[in-house]
Amino acid sequence: MLEDAHRCHTLVAHLNGEQGWDLTPHEQRQYAQQVAAHHPNLAQISDAQLCTTIRYYHTDHALVEGLRDPNHPEHAAQWAEWTQNALRILAAQSAGSYIMAESLMSLDDLAQEAMYDIWRGLPTFRYQSRFQTWAYTVISNCLARQGRALQTQKRHGLPQTHSLDIMVTGGDLFHDQATPLPDELALGQVLLASLQQVLGQHPDRRLKCIFQLWACEERTLRSIGDELNLSVARVHALLAQALGLLRNEASIRDWLEHDPPSIPARASVNRPGSGAWTGLT
Repeated sequence: MLEDAHRCHTLVAHLNGEQGWDLTPHEQRQYAQQVAAHHPNLAQISDAQLCTTIRYYHTDHALVEGLRDPNHPEHAAQWAEWTQNALRILAAQSAGSYIMAESLMSLDDLAQEAMYDIWRGLPTFRYQSRFQTWAYTVISNCLARQGRALQTQKRHGLPQTHSLDIMVTGGDLFHDQATPLPDELALGQVLLASLQQVLGQHPDRRLKCIFQLWACEERTLRSIGDELNLSVARVHALLAQALGLLRNEASIRDWLEHDPPSIPARASVNRPGSGAWTGLT
């Protein structure tokens, strides 16, 4: 480890002089420590490759650190800027395609989903490319995933329109078939807290709020939209996004593989495949 840090420091010092970065000795040590920390197998990387990584780090580390740290003074501004970048990239890539025309998600929703992918991937970003190159790939993959989801829906004929009609008018699509026991309700509260924790980590805070109003307060999509000043279709898309996140969360899937406990209102069910679990299993 000391040898790796020394090697990185030597290369940082060389680039500092060559590129005219004017780094202080302390900043050079910080560069070396961060680059070494992001590359656990430095022995397998050539000096040329390592120098490229150091250049990328020098160019982008302020942006990456700002995006990673919610307490960073530039966090909000950088997050807003990259959300707009995601919107522009998605608009350009989806222009003329069927994806946005047939999806219940708007470009704003998809941009939020792409930014969630970026947020989730930031801890593993290792400066092996420019950040903007990596982010462009992540955003493009998000659009491609949406396209695959639409193709799957077409093949299986998922009844989205029917479900939306019932959810808007408050029909009991999610019907509880048994009265839960007290111990089931207690376990259900723990599960509900887990669901809300997963959604609370998403940068789009509306997901947690919409899920709470829909699953626990049995609100219709129209009433949720009125409260949040969103269209019914937008609320439906955000709810679908929230359920998709929960469905893909490993800890939630593990729970659902067994007989799940009951939780309040629409989420109050006794087995997978009934109640709100229809959207998760």
